[in-house]
Amino acid sequence: MTDQLSPSSVDLDSPTADPIAGSAAWVTRSWLESRLLGGSIMGPLSALVVLGVLIAGGVAATIIWQLNKSTTIDAIKVGLTVAGGIGGAAALLMALRKQFVLEQDKAGALEERKISAEAKRSAAIESRDIDAAFRERYGAAATQLGSGEAAVRLAGVYAMANLADDWIAQRQQCVDVLCAYLRLPPLPAGTRERSGDDVVRRTIIAQFRHHLDRFALPGWRELDFNLTGAFLPGMNFDGIWLEGSLDLSNATLNDSADFREAVFMGRTSFIGAVFEGLTSFNASSFRAPAVFRGAKFLGPVVFDGVHFDEPAIFSEVVFSGSALFNNTSFGPVRFIDAQFLLNAEFTISVFNGPTDFMGANFGPVDFAESWFLGHTAFRRVVFQSRPVSDGEGRDIDGVRFHRATFAGPTTFDRASFWQKRGAVFSAVQTGDYDLLRGAHFD
Repeated sequence: MTDQLSPSSVDLDSPTADPIAGSAAWVTRSWLESRLLGGSIMGPLSALVVLGVLIAGGVAATIIWQLNKSTTIDAIKVGLTVAGGIGGAAALLMALRKQFVLEQDKAGALEERKISAEAKRSAAIESRDIDAAFRERYGAAATQLGSGEAAVRLAGVYAMANLADDWIAQRQQCVDVLCAYLRLPPLPAGTRERSGDDVVRRTIIAQFRHHLDRFALPGWRELDFNLTGAFLPGMNFDGIWLEGSLDLSNATLNDSADFREAVFMGRTSFIGAVFEGLTSFNASSFRAPAVFRGAKFLGPVVFDGVHFDEPAIFSEVVFSGSALFNNTSFGPVRFIDAQFLLNAEFTISVFNGPTDFMGANFGPVDFAESWFLGHTAFRRVVFQSRPVSDGEGRDIDGVRFHRATFAGPTTFDRASFWQKRGAVFSAVQTGDYDLLRGAHFD
């Protein structure tokens, strides 16, 4: 037919051209222009919407146009051709949309990686800047602590403590520096320099105590404190909560020392320490091994109400003043070769594990109403059991085990009592054995 359109005769700009072909061509051109000219997503999507509308209208217009010019068979052919064109156009649209989504996802992922890399680079730069600032503060504080002027050293203490609060990664190192100052030999006594040095040391101890409070924020409870050989005037650790270790081996605790109601979660060592004044551990708790071997208590010491959950070692300790362990709970404990030069009290105490006083030397001692639940050894113990004055003209018994309970194997083999009259074992609860077998009384 002369009126049929050939592909070569389609004019994209002609109003008489096939509306379907014109619409597809227009949409294709719009999409290409959008991609070439850097158009936004709205261009292609708008074209897709318009194409859908034009296809629907074009189908109706084409069928009507062909019906007016052709036979029914020709119209059916045209309809099938148009339907095929619509399917092809839909497939093209889906392919274009899939490609567009993939390109957008790829571009988004690339942008995210770029942003992430920039963020990491910025964080690294910021971290380096912060670390440099911390190290600068550390150097300045350390320099102050090494000053010859007590006032400058005192400022260095506060500077280092503040840095420890801020610099979490190196908090232990900052505390180690403060501990190192306490390990320095003290200045000569009686001088102005010594007085200033004592103030600096007391301030460091006060900073430790403040940061070891159970509710302190920021706290230093998880840190280790190495104070071996330290000189510690006015040691005040009452109420502290320490999860790290505390090493006071060979330290000198000048003046009084206060550890009341302290909680030691980590290992504590007082090996060879010298306590020069009144010392109190009243109501404290040791939840890890505690070692006092070879320590010297030159003044009174109070362990009343203390809980030793793990082994406690008091071997070779010298108690020059009163030693009070009343209402105390022991796990395994050793007082081997301990020297009690004045009075000692262990009343209403509980010895839960093996207890060894072998070779200990007692002055007046009172174990009244105590419980010995494990193996107990007083082998070769010397009891200075003669009656002693109570200060009011009355004599009191030198050794008292009144109402004590020995639930486990107990031996006083070769134990020595100066006078039998001064040793009281009344109402003692024991197993089926002679408690004092092997002991002798002078």
